[in-house]
Formats: sequence, structure tokens, C-alpha cells
Amino acid sequence: MEWKDAALAFSPDTCQCDSKLFTVDNFIKFAQENGIRWPVFNVFNQQGRSWFQAQLVTLRPDGQATYVERVSATLQAPEFNFTDFPLDEQHFYIRLASVLPEEYFVYADLEGFSEVGKKLGEEEWIVMDFETVIDSQDGHSHFSFDFTANRHLTYYIFRIFLPI
Repeated sequence: MEWKDAALAFSPDTCQCDSKLFTVDNFIKFAQENGIRWPVFNVFNQQGRSWFQAQLVTLRPDGQATYVERVSATLQAPEFNFTDFPLDEQHFYIRLASVLPEEYFVYADLEGFSEVGKKLGEEEWIVMDFETVIDSQDGHSHFSFDFTANRHLTYYIFRIFLPI
């Protein structure tokens, strides 16, 4: 996530640096002490806990903030339709909902940033297409990363049908 807030601006001379790097806990403490809002969000379709591998906030002198996290989580995919299994196509999504109202934060797609990796590590699925969707619900901004995948038929042939 990226956002800009004049309250986050600083003079590079005060720290002899071009940017400031915070862990999330330190940034939250800094923001609370200075009355600064940050784009808190919920993962709408998450099941259970998240395991964070990295969470960092970088600040630039002009107040530009960048939040990056690497996380593992289990997500729900309740719209599965198994009528054509194993030749089916399924729809997956990751949905983020802003905790704060749109008067503070409105989501926008970071152009050229959203994509599906070439090596997902899933031998069972072939990702066909993806899109990002930004919308508003009850005065809160929502971001959705949606993708469509087909089952890899050879996976089922060699792992299930031939052994049987």
C-alpha cells in the first residue's frame, strides 16, 4: 500500500537519511503518538490467523508512505462449483476492506503492480486470468484481486486415475 500524508513528512537533515524504515509495531506506535491515521484493513475472506514473515513501512521526506507485508493465510473460496470436476474452472479472490471510512482512505490499483506469478507452486491449477476491482460498500473502500484457474488435467490423470 502507498499513501501520502503531510503529517508523515520530515526533513532529511534531522536524521541524515533519505527515508525512514519502521517495523509495523514501531510505525503504529509512532502514528498513535503523533495522531496520524494509517490505512488499516481487514482481509474479508480470511479463515483463521495470519503468519507474517515481514511487515515494513517506509517513509519519504515528502510524507509518502509505503507499507509492504509478506504473509501466509488461508482464504475462503465459497463460490466453488464442482459440477464439471475435474475439468472445472474456479474463481478465487483476495478481498481487502478498509477499516476507516472513505473520507480518510480510498483504495486505488497500483498500476502495473498487481499480477499473478509465473510459478505459483500449485501443480493442480493453471491460472488463466486475473483482475483487480475497487469498489465502495457502506462508505468503506474495498480492493479485490480476483483470478480464474482451471484444473491441471494431467495432475489428476497421474495422481488419481492411473494409480486407481
